[in-house]
Amino acid sequence: MSRHAIAEAITATRREWFPLASGRLGHAWWVFMLAVAALGLIQWRWYGGTLLIGSTLGLVIGAAQVHGRRRGPWWWVAAAHALFVAGAFVQSDMDAAGTSARGLSAADALYTAATAAFAAGLLGFIRHRTSGPIAWKGLLDGVVVLLCAGLLGWWLFVQPTLDQAPPFPAPHRFRTLYPVADLGLLALAAWLASAPETRSPSLKLLVLGLVSWTVADAVYHAMSFGGATPPTLLFPLWLLAYVCWGAAALHPSRHRLLAIRDASRVDGTAGRFSLVALAMLAAPLSLLAPARPDAVTTAIIVVAVISTAALLLWWRLRGLRGQVDRQHDALVVAAETDPLTGLPNRRRLLDVVARAMDAGRKTAVLVIDIDRFGAVNEAYGHAAGDLLLRELAHRWRVALSSRDALVYMGADEFCVVMPALQDAAQALAVAHRLQESLRDAVWLDGAKLRMAASMGLSIGPDDGDEPGVLVHRATLGMRRARQQQDGIARFTQDLPRQDPRTLLLLNELRDALADGQLRLQYQPKVRLHDMRVIGVEALLRWEHPQKGTVPPGQFIPLMEHTGLMPEVTQYVLHLALEQCAAWQRAGMALTVAVNLSVCSLLDGTLSSEVRGQLARAEVLAHRLVLEVTESAAMSDPATSLATLHALAAQGVKLSIDDYGTGYSSLAYLQDMPVEELKLDKSFIVNLRKHEASAAIVGSTIRLARKLGMQVVAEGVEDAETATALRKLHCFAAQGYWFSPPVDAAALPGVMADIERRLARRA
Repeated sequence: MSRHAIAEAITATRREWFPLASGRLGHAWWVFMLAVAALGLIQWRWYGGTLLIGSTLGLVIGAAQVHGRRRGPWWWVAAAHALFVAGAFVQSDMDAAGTSARGLSAADALYTAATAAFAAGLLGFIRHRTSGPIAWKGLLDGVVVLLCAGLLGWWLFVQPTLDQAPPFPAPHRFRTLYPVADLGLLALAAWLASAPETRSPSLKLLVLGLVSWTVADAVYHAMSFGGATPPTLLFPLWLLAYVCWGAAALHPSRHRLLAIRDASRVDGTAGRFSLVALAMLAAPLSLLAPARPDAVTTAIIVVAVISTAALLLWWRLRGLRGQVDRQHDALVVAAETDPLTGLPNRRRLLDVVARAMDAGRKTAVLVIDIDRFGAVNEAYGHAAGDLLLRELAHRWRVALSSRDALVYMGADEFCVVMPALQDAAQALAVAHRLQESLRDAVWLDGAKLRMAASMGLSIGPDDGDEPGVLVHRATLGMRRARQQQDGIARFTQDLPRQDPRTLLLLNELRDALADGQLRLQYQPKVRLHDMRVIGVEALLRWEHPQKGTVPPGQFIPLMEHTGLMPEVTQYVLHLALEQCAAWQRAGMALTVAVNLSVCSLLDGTLSSEVRGQLARAEVLAHRLVLEVTESAAMSDPATSLATLHALAAQGVKLSIDDYGTGYSSLAYLQDMPVEELKLDKSFIVNLRKHEASAAIVGSTIRLARKLGMQVVAEGVEDAETATALRKLHCFAAQGYWFSPPVDAAALPGVMADIERRLARRA
């Protein structure tokens, strides 16, 4: 064993055993007992009796600290200890008077009562109603040891003395029962120790005292068959027993003897069964005893004891085997079952799919991804996320038929396996039914959430004849479903596969944030009635050291799915406001717009974060515009409204980005403190081509003006579109016809160029 291992073992032992007592009285007791023991070394006459009384006092203190005035096991042990001490004083007086061998005495009555009280205390620990009883099978090992060791001890120590003792009812024969009773107490202690929760220094002290007491009793009765003054050598063993019991009651680990027990756990360690095996060997070894009955009687007794012990041991092993089998089955189920939802987990998924495929006909695999689940975890905590998973699992389980299997794949993904289908229409009907179950809102911590999910479908054997292939292709369909109106997509061969380079980008994103690879570019926003640049939109760019500029469409979705978005939002706010402050100092009165994700909108600390960023940058609040999408605002209307109102109260301008592509609830917009609508470019590019697009844009502008909002058109690509928007009284516009996104240093020149160019056209 290395020095490090030895040092660790010493440290662990010290932590287990020290301190030796709890409370001032406990520490005072140890000081008192050590002082008395020291006096004993200098032959102080009363040290033995003082130790006896002191150990009783220790048990009384410990019982009072644990139970107070209520009855409890420690009070029974304290009572037993007091009776033992009283018996010892009575026996000492009788030994001094030479009357100990005349018959049964008051000392015998006290010892008998003490043994019964001690047994009651141990049984109180074992069957404690609050802690939970220890299974009866924990007693079997102790009984086996009691039978086998008792047989050996009887013929080695007791039988020789009985041959010399007067016939029954002589007190000598009665006193031979003391070692047997001691073994009974040890059997009860073994039963108590069979519960792993009870094993502690306190229990070890209790058992050490019993062992010391049993050895002293056995040697005493073997030497004098209980009818003479005990040898002086035995007194330290009895004193050790008394002191150990007092110390056990004061040790801080005494509460573990009353710890809550798991009824299914009964100790079955190798050491415990080794002890039982050695005890089994003790029975045949007793045949070597010098004094025993005749050979036939000896053989009958040995066979009877061994048979009884073997039967008990078989019963114990049978129960242990059953317990091992049950634990194995439970471990298998636990390994293949998600503890949160109670559903089969990913480990069982392929087996579930394989069994469904073996049933014949078509098998459908539906992979479900909960949209914006990460935002829920970030806004409300993981406990709320767990509640959401359980609720959705319950809804979907109710919506499915009994033959369909629902599997929880982990994180925010589920999988439905549908066997024995006739055609794909059945599977699509199930998918729509699961989507329908999401219509009702979910309440989390008083917040009303409307959840959505993306579902990808594959059907075997059409889309694959292997379970893993079907699951993978359903996952590909699920990614396509994120762009579908109904959130459901069937796998087709033309679906794009995950580019391995995307996985590399995922690993490099966090380093990019820490290393300053993420920067901002700014796209001008032009007021149409006078063609002047009034603000900019901050757009995130990633300059990769090896790959160059990474398109936003590749890395921004990754940030939303890896939990980086809140940190990136703070970073973007910092850069944008610092740049806005620089423009403000240079006399450029520009607003700067920053996009907010759904997880940022649901973050309760967003308002205080924005306030702090504005203060540090010394930027006026109305210079900051925060853009949110309709779908983000509607993911949790109550929380979103609270956050938006808190931001508006600071003077921050709010804008609805990509208006027209989400819920488009104008009634809901009346409740939102927004000042600006940004029309999605899908309406703007068709403005001059389709009358419907022109009608939508015109009506939106008129309605927004009545609601006191300004409209900004995105995606203006030519002069004709800018002119048409101006005629429709659109407030402002942005797009590549004015300017693409540029670096902050280039913006003054770009602004001057835009205004000169537009002035000439005007």
